[in-house]
Amino acid sequence: MAIVVISDFETGQLRLGQDKYTSDKIQEYIDEFETLYMRKILGSYLAADFAISKAKYAAIANGATYVNSEGDTVTFDGLKKALRYLIWVEYVRDGNTFNNSAGTSDSQTENSTALSTGELRRVLRNRYNTGAEAAQGVHAFISEFPDNEQVATSIALQTGTTYLVTITNTSYLSNGDTVTINDVDYVIGNVTTNTSFTVTSASDISGTNVTVTWEIFGDFEQEALEFSDF
Repeated sequence: MAIVVISDFETGQLRLGQDKYTSDKIQEYIDEFETLYMRKILGSYLAADFAISKAKYAAIANGATYVNSEGDTVTFDGLKKALRYLIWVEYVRDGNTFNNSAGTSDSQTENSTALSTGELRRVLRNRYNTGAEAAQGVHAFISEFPDNEQVATSIALQTGTTYLVTITNTSYLSNGDTVTINDVDYVIGNVTTNTSFTVTSASDISGTNVTVTWEIFGDFEQEALEFSDF
């Protein structure tokens, strides 16, 4: 699903001159390079699985604050920022302008002065590296959360074969995800953040202080996006 839209390039330092002739072209770059960079940043599996409706992917897209394995509080800007900068660079680097009236320029005003080749390279490099830095923040976040293990305070039969799992931490869990209880996998529903969710089981799984595990991002082996010196 699309994360970046044309309106993301209407204002600010990533503004692209837009009219009836250029809007379709900008959309082509969004369609092509969002997919390409999502694969570079997330890897093929997570890029294909990506759904912003899921808590873990919403955090990736929009950025989040979390505590890493060293106990430090870390804030990252999210995938959308990375993609906006990287797509902008690809568009301008191919000879497209980001100011309709004055050509490629160092500001967004109607009367701005066209950049020299060297200045343009500097702008492209700086903005690419801003995107790469945001992508590295995403990479660090994913790498911190391969899986999760929590203790459910209780698992109780609600009705028929539906059990309510009471749990104080549902980090990055969404309806339709899979958890493991007593070595059996269950698809969850009715997630209430840091409170509970339900599972269906034909056999009795009720109990207290039961260990529940789930994969968040799994074994993430994608290389971090590197900075550029072009």
